[in-house]
Amino acid sequence: MRPDSSAPLPRNPSTARLLRTASILLGAAILLLLSALLASASGQAVLKLPANPQIDSQIFLPFVSRVTSFNPGSSQDLEGGIYTFSSFTIPGGVTVTVTGDIVINVLGATDISGSLVADCHKIELHGEGALNVTGKVDNHCSGDDTNAGDLMLTTQSDSLQIGSTAPASLNTSGNLDIGNDPAAQEWQYDVLPHQRSAASLPPVCSASADSIQEATSAGAPVSVNFYGEGADPDGGPVSYAWAFGDSTTSQERDPAHEYPDWGGYSVVLTVTDDEAQTCQATLHLALDDGGANSPGAPAVWGEPFSLVAAAGEAVPFSLHAIDPLGETLSYEWVFGDGITSTLDAPSHTFAAAGRYPFSLTATNESGFSSTASGAIYIYQPAALASTNAPAQAQASCIAPNFTIAYDGLQAANGRSGRSARFRGRGDIFLGGG
Repeated sequence: MRPDSSAPLPRNPSTARLLRTASILLGAAILLLLSALLASASGQAVLKLPANPQIDSQIFLPFVSRVTSFNPGSSQDLEGGIYTFSSFTIPGGVTVTVTGDIVINVLGATDISGSLVADCHKIELHGEGALNVTGKVDNHCSGDDTNAGDLMLTTQSDSLQIGSTAPASLNTSGNLDIGNDPAAQEWQYDVLPHQRSAASLPPVCSASADSIQEATSAGAPVSVNFYGEGADPDGGPVSYAWAFGDSTTSQERDPAHEYPDWGGYSVVLTVTDDEAQTCQATLHLALDDGGANSPGAPAVWGEPFSLVAAAGEAVPFSLHAIDPLGETLSYEWVFGDGITSTLDAPSHTFAAAGRYPFSLTATNESGFSSTASGAIYIYQPAALASTNAPAQAQASCIAPNFTIAYDGLQAANGRSGRSARFRGRGDIFLGGG
């Protein structure tokens, strides 16, 4: 018998499930198409999926996006997030305002002639093509900058240009990081290739702290922030190990440590290089109990402006010293080359290349003394090198031309504030304009 075509077909659960899945996928495809069209119209590769992509049918929608260029014709806002563009351009006269922490990955060229701005938000721009900034990149904080976002501009291309005949403007309340070799490690910039010793030398080091003379007790222990510096004269990474003078230690470079008991504490930092050679830097703390109990020896640390300097260059040294007895202190610096100084902030010129241990002794009127120590590396600059060395061709370069502004530096006593780091292949020249 021929079936009645008007009669309903028997309901098959598998067929119903397939129809529902097909309907969901068709709807998703329409949404994706609309998103792609909107992205193409706006020039932004932005696609927002539901928070939970798992549909009740247990079907997972794939994330599909089309990378486009960014080239706004007028000023606009850009939400925080992670973006990928084929190229990134901000024309002159156009301002792009970032409204949240942002990471921008660019597969091609980046050209910022206009302004990329944010209020305290992090801006990271990572390119694979030429990076050219002749306008302004500004993420400084208009208010409190305790949690200031960093500013990072990097590319994997050899072409990195900041500024032209007129300087570009970089303004940040956070750390500034510019480079065309993002994979480079920090130690590679502690001692540059032309500064490194041909012979193997132990590392150099110094130690300092933000607080060296305070009142402390078991109920209100004082917390001290320590800062370590280290470098390997012949190149290579270094590690840090602190002994706080109370049988406790730390492997951090810049640790914090609490002291619940009053007394004098000799703190030792040991810096070790990749050949297991070491350098020790020392400082001394003087902690009282807020009453009659106080150590007699002064608190002190001392260090050079830089652990790496050229022969014939004047190196400033600085100290921080406090006498718990309130007496006047006298100082003696020993620079390791037979020269000494009794100034509190001397400047010393090392005549020859090499590694020099230095020390500072602070003595009060009662005869109690404390010592801080470390080591500095002096390299032979090219201008003083042997005239018998073969001549080398000078590589052509374009000097970057930009101004840098820092707002509200966050720094402890005796420390520099935010950092600016330039990482690149070849030479980078910074000079006054």
